Amino acid sequence: MRAGAARIVVALVASCVAVVASPPVAVNAQPVGYLPAPDVAENDHPKPYTDGCHLGDGDTVPIACTYARASGKRTLAVFGDSHAAEWFGALLPNANARGWRLLSITKTHCPADDVAVARYLTTQRYVECPTWRRRVFAEIAKGAWGHIDVLVLGSWQFHTIFTKATGPAIVAPDRIAAWEAGERRTLKALSPYVGRIVVLRDTPDMPVSKPAFNACMRVHFADANVCGSTWKRTMSDAVWKAQQRAGEGLPNVTYANLSAALCPELSCPTVLYGLRIYKDDNHLTQYFMRRIMAPRLRALLDREMKRAVASH
Repeated sequence: MRAGAARIVVALVASCVAVVASPPVAVNAQPVGYLPAPDVAENDHPKPYTDGCHLGDGDTVPIACTYARASGKRTLAVFGDSHAAEWFGALLPNANARGWRLLSITKTHCPADDVAVARYLTTQRYVECPTWRRRVFAEIAKGAWGHIDVLVLGSWQFHTIFTKATGPAIVAPDRIAAWEAGERRTLKALSPYVGRIVVLRDTPDMPVSKPAFNACMRVHFADANVCGSTWKRTMSDAVWKAQQRAGEGLPNVTYANLSAALCPELSCPTVLYGLRIYKDDNHLTQYFMRRIMAPRLRALLDREMKRAVASH
């Protein structure tokens, strides 16, 4: 690890020590193993996956499951695909600590952005996705789940996008314009009915398949960062810029890039602080979310909740 990277990592550890419940583990460029163990990490799903709240491909009727304090006076909600659901492990500790109600409104591979997408790793149109998404918009607009003070949006950045329900797949640069237009439609549909909207930048997507990534993490248990990659190969700066342009002029929308902390000096390791970051090639473990990302979210959520309360 270069000196610059070492300084960044040391600073990140220092910022988290005061709020992480368990003692921090030393950061090593080539860690001697990691936590949790491979069998645990590969099955470390968000709770909405295991209790039926994260909807499957065929579902079109939205549900909003309640966590943390059901009677809480303030409501935090998360909406989107699995890359929204993965933040559950970071959102729940904050909701519990503040006595907020937490709603989970997610569906597999269906982004919060109002775009037509393909089913995961196929060219088949995901026709159930826009139906579910429109129904979520309608439920929030009519207050079916109560007033939402802070709504967190998350979406995978590499969806295959179509021009319309029957149109062809879009390629760059039109794909970026489609992302921007889709996010703009989502924000305009939701912003009048919630206090604040927080759009989280997507997390890194390792450029290998799930089986290949997990196999690498097992084989290289003692030096797992060889399974990592680079910012350029795992992130889309163009999509992120398009998302931010979509929110221009909407005063209750905030953008947050927490993924930068996962890739010190544009290198994206698979282990930080002795903890395994990824459950698979493109989802973070709930273990890492609870211990590292939850403290990173705290100030942002506190600030946005105060803004929401002040404007309501």
